[in-house]
Amino acid sequence: MQNEKRMIENFEIIHALQIGAREVVVGVSPEQEFMCCFCTQDGMREYYAEAMASDDYLEIMELYADRLKGQVAALQAQRKTLHIPLDLLNGEQCFPLKDSDDITGKVVAEHGATLVAPQSMASMCSLATGMADGSAGMF
Repeated sequence: MQNEKRMIENFEIIHALQIGAREVVVGVSPEQEFMCCFCTQDGMREYYAEAMASDDYLEIMELYADRLKGQVAALQAQRKTLHIPLDLLNGEQCFPLKDSDDITGKVVAEHGATLVAPQSMASMCSLATGMADGSAGMF
């Protein structure tokens, strides 16, 4: 499975970077045509949007760079609207949760180093709170 090529239609994906909720991908076809699009996933399927194809590699790479910059700018704008710390959580700020612990009304951080993507490791993406009924809600 590791050596399996990722494909979108007849384009082999050669570059892909997830920034925020969207992934920006570049692919090349057997005919040496290049493609750039946005990709989102829901756990079962991939969805593609705003695809552009060209036989000019540099044109597609410029589009790829512009789209990556756009994603970064969107995340920066989103962060400016938040009024919570954006620091990464570290081990000193976290305590192991036992099965018998009651999280009702408490803030819980998930172990982000191995479970979530790097862009989701900021405290704003790793916090959950215990609800009155004992369930957990994610921020």
